[in-house]
Amino acid sequence: MPLQAIDWSVVVVGRWNRAILTPQGIITRLFGKPEGTQFGLEVPVDAIGPYRVVHDDLVVMADSSRLMVEIQQNSYDGLSKAMRIARKAMSELPETPFIAAGYNVCYQGNVSDECCGPLMTASQHAWDASLNEAGFPVTRRAISRTAEWEGGKILVTLSQDSDDVRLAFNFERGGNDAEMKAWLEVSVDDIRTQVGAICTSVLQLRQEALP
Repeated sequence: MPLQAIDWSVVVVGRWNRAILTPQGIITRLFGKPEGTQFGLEVPVDAIGPYRVVHDDLVVMADSSRLMVEIQQNSYDGLSKAMRIARKAMSELPETPFIAAGYNVCYQGNVSDECCGPLMTASQHAWDASLNEAGFPVTRRAISRTAEWEGGKILVTLSQDSDDVRLAFNFERGGNDAEMKAWLEVSVDDIRTQVGAICTSVLQLRQEALP
C-alpha cells in the first residue's frame, strides 16, 4: 500500500493586515472572485484562531504573523493552485513586511506496510537500543536534515509515532520580496522531482511507494 499524502500547504510568514484579509477580502483579492461568490467559512468555536475561508479545494487563513493556504486534495496540482494564491497575496499587499515563504509536502504510512520498511530503517538510531536496555522504552522517533536547494532550504523530517510513520518536506526561503515570490513560482514538477529523488535515492523507497 503506497504512502498517503497528507497536510500539504503553502505558508508566507509576514505581518499581515487582517483588516484587509477578511473572508470577503480573501475571496475578492486572492481568488479574484466577485462579491456575492459563495464560499465556505469555518470559525473556531472552542479555541482562539483565525477564520478559515474554503473555496476551490483550498482553505485560506491569515493571522497577524502568517498566511496559510491548505490543500484539501493533497496533490501537486493543488499545490500549484495554493502557490498562486500565496503569490497573489504578496502582490495584493506589497506593503506587508515578508519574512519567509514555504510549502509543505507530507506523506504518512503505517509501520506494518511493506513500503515503510526503508523509512523504519532510516529512523533507527543507536540511542534506541541503549534507551530500551536502560529501561526507557522509546515511544517516538524523529530525525531531520536540512539541505540547501536553489537558494532556499529543504527540511526533511522523518518521524515514527505509535503505528504511524510520517515523512515531511518543508521547502523554505527568506531573503528579499523578489526572491520569496520567485520561490512561489518554482515549478511543481521541480518540487516533485526533488521529493522523488530524496525518497528513492536517499531513503531507498521504491517508486511505487509514493502516491
